[in-house]
Amino acid sequence: MIRLRVLFTLLLAALPAHPQVGPNLRVNAVQEGQYGRVGNAIAVSEDGQRMLAAWDDLQGTCGPPYGRPCPPQNPPGLTGVAVSSDGGRTWTDIGAPPPVDGFMSGAHGWADRGGGRGKDEIFYVVSRARKMDDPNPFFGQIGFVLNRGRFENGRFAWIDARYLGPAKQGDFWRGPNVAAAKDGSGRVYIALTNLLGLCGRPSASAGTIQLLHSEDNGATWSDPVTVSPDDTLNTTDPKDPLCGTRGHFQFTPSISLGPGGEVYVVWQFGLEYLLMYTPLAQLTPPTNSLAFARSLDGGRTFSHPRLVATVNSLSENQPAGFSKDVMNDTPRLAVATGGPHRGRLYFTYASAVEEVE
Repeated sequence: MIRLRVLFTLLLAALPAHPQVGPNLRVNAVQEGQYGRVGNAIAVSEDGQRMLAAWDDLQGTCGPPYGRPCPPQNPPGLTGVAVSSDGGRTWTDIGAPPPVDGFMSGAHGWADRGGGRGKDEIFYVVSRARKMDDPNPFFGQIGFVLNRGRFENGRFAWIDARYLGPAKQGDFWRGPNVAAAKDGSGRVYIALTNLLGLCGRPSASAGTIQLLHSEDNGATWSDPVTVSPDDTLNTTDPKDPLCGTRGHFQFTPSISLGPGGEVYVVWQFGLEYLLMYTPLAQLTPPTNSLAFARSLDGGRTFSHPRLVATVNSLSENQPAGFSKDVMNDTPRLAVATGGPHRGRLYFTYASAVEEVE
């Protein structure tokens, strides 16, 4: 019996160390008035000590402009942020990021870390932009609010905020996703869906996947580069009654960066809908494709989009208990940045097994 115990101990010692999982910690402050903390994002410093978390925060609907009778955010906003400087052991809820140019953060946020090292690291939070004087939580959004911040002497401070939006009236930006290079190059990227104004109607297209890029840590930004052009079918002549009536929706772009500066974008391509009716009439079975494109020149040009997989759409077959009646199909891509498989791409997605009644 003693020998067996010794042998068992030796075998355990030879096994790889198991990952250690710490206790659950609450990141946000005590919820007041309006509950709801979803859409989570996190960014972490190179040494794992400085962290920033972001989420959709319904406390932002308290007070003006939405008028719910509960304590409002100060500053106002529908994105909540918390920070930690001790590896996630303790957290401080710092509220919403600063507004800019009459726009406040409007949820659906994404976060990343780039810049240099230590005090030169920059944390990025990009959210939908909502007009601060528009009480409608849906139609007050057009573009994005980008907030930059850094840790200084163990404390987090915002650097600046800027509004990013379409140059053409009638276009509508949604689904922001930010990725920052970790190599000191200063490159930062934001992927988005642009619903073009077509046929005399605002945001009436099926969706264009576009990319903004910065070479100076987000201080200045390029014009949008098209990753995948709009797929609105039929004519786009506003005098034609069939103008913009069909198309494949393109949504939920996501960026991954390769070890050699490659920029990869994946997104949802489809479903195909008849766009002229409300509610939208689906023309095809509830399947859609997941698309991929890459850039080898820092996001200036992209390869022709490829369809990686066809899935049973979660839009029609969302998981039981999901809080909404519509769910996008959101692929993700990871890239091996080192080791024997450096440069290898890993593509993941979900597909409904059977119809949800």
